[in-house]
This record gives sequence, structure tokens and C-alpha cells, in this order.
Amino acid sequence: MGKVHSSVGKVSKPGDRFTARRRLPLQDPKAIARHNRRVGEVLHAYNSAHASVFGVFTFLGMHVDYQHTLDVWHSSGTDKGQRNLLEVAVRHRLKGRKVVQKGILWALGALDELGTFRNDAVHTNMAWYYDEFVPGIGSKEATIKRLEQLPFDKHWRALRGDLIALANYLAVLAYDVLGDNKLPSCKRPRLQLARSRSAETQTRRRQAKKAARERQRQS
Repeated sequence: MGKVHSSVGKVSKPGDRFTARRRLPLQDPKAIARHNRRVGEVLHAYNSAHASVFGVFTFLGMHVDYQHTLDVWHSSGTDKGQRNLLEVAVRHRLKGRKVVQKGILWALGALDELGTFRNDAVHTNMAWYYDEFVPGIGSKEATIKRLEQLPFDKHWRALRGDLIALANYLAVLAYDVLGDNKLPSCKRPRLQLARSRSAETQTRRRQAKKAARERQRQS
């Protein structure tokens, strides 16, 4: 929002209107530039990880035309929906390669968890308040709580690193799928923000959350 003109509310003819500024009114332009760079690095790392997710999906469907695979992938309107597509494919098509299957499912679960932090950074309006950025108007309560407990400027490096580690891990798993490997070629990365639960534990947690939501709808 630009600086409010003294004549706001007193416009009597078109010539009395002012032009909105093309800069946000911030007390510290260097701080917003630094914040934007950090968000950009996290977003780039997330996009790289999600591209690796698509790589696994592509190699699972090598017998299908690439354009068909791409169209199916983008038929889902969200990143989460695309990861769900891969999860279903992995559960059905890698039954004979349990270790590789579990590695992919573990990575998808970790990416789901990290996606929440990414969404907080990308979709939250941050406002300058005295000497720091805080969630601005329209922010979700859950987002505000997370950012209070774990401020973005304190965890962005760990988030970026976790996402890059998953991007590289999934890229290797994609080639394990292509090469019909029985064991993953790469160890699972140690993540700093996502809790490295087993694929089975992740499944049980999702089922428990789904059952809880169903009970809430029925009550």
C-alpha cells in the first residue's frame, strides 16, 4: 500500500486521484530484500525436490508415452495431489522391491511435512513490525503459531538443506526404479526439520488423522 494522500475520501473529479506507489512502505528495504532472497532459495529447493518426485513417476511409467505421463501428472491441481499420485503408483508397482518402495514413501512423507514450512514462507504476508517481520493480516492461526515457534529467519537454511537433500535422494531413487534395482543406491538423508519416520509410521499417522477428521464430521 502506498502512502495515503491527504485528499483520500475527498475526490471530486478524476484529476484529484493519486497514483499508487510501486514500492511497499517498509522501514528496512535491506531486510525485505534479504527475506525475499531466502524465500526464493527455499522455493527453488522445493521445486527441485518436486521435480525429482515427477522423475520417479516418469520412470515408473516408462512404458507409457511421456506426454501422457505429463498430462496425468498435471491433471492433479496441487503438489500434494501429485505426490498422492506417485504414492499410489509406488504402492502398486513396487511391491516386489520393498526397500526402494519404502525409501520413496519415506521421502514423500518428509516432503509433505516440509511442504507445510514452504507454504508458510511462500503464502504468508509478512509485515515489518519495529525491527522484525511478523505474519501480517490474513495469516492463518496455525501459520502464525508455527512461525512464532520457529521463525523463518532462524530455520530457512535447514529447510532449504532438507529440501535439497530430498531432491537429490529422490533423483537417485528414480534411477533405481529405472534400473530395476532391489536396493536404493543412496542412504536416506538426515533431515533437520522433518522427523525421519518410517514409511509404516507415516501411513499410520495419516490413517489416524483421516479417521479423526471422519469422526469430527460425523459428530
